[in-house]
Amino acid sequence: MRDTASQSDTLPSALAARTQIIARTAGFCYLAIFALALFANFFVLNWLLLEADTRTIADRIFDAEPLVRWGIASFVAVLAFDIVAGWALFIVLRPANSDLSLLALLLRLSYTIAHNCNRYRDRK
Repeated sequence: MRDTASQSDTLPSALAARTQIIARTAGFCYLAIFALALFANFFVLNWLLLEADTRTIADRIFDAEPLVRWGIASFVAVLAFDIVAGWALFIVLRPANSDLSLLALLLRLSYTIAHNCNRYRDRK
């Protein structure tokens, strides 16, 4: 009987610790999204597209190829962190209301897909 009571006491604390780790993962993902998107959009993309001349943009890409690669990698990382943040928020919010949590995840994923498809469509 005593073992059952101790198991029931440790189960909520273990679940709370797991939820806290997942919530911190979501927070870290949002911080990473902020930092990487700031770098990719305002440091790389705005610098490349500062002038509308296609030749100048091409020269800048060839002159700063590592910077452009880091910008592309940052955009891909933002996409990945966005998906992980949506998943983490789904896990954290599921005990409150599983249907709304699933809806929020689906809307978050559809936003991520639409936003990234639109980003690459506009650049052609």
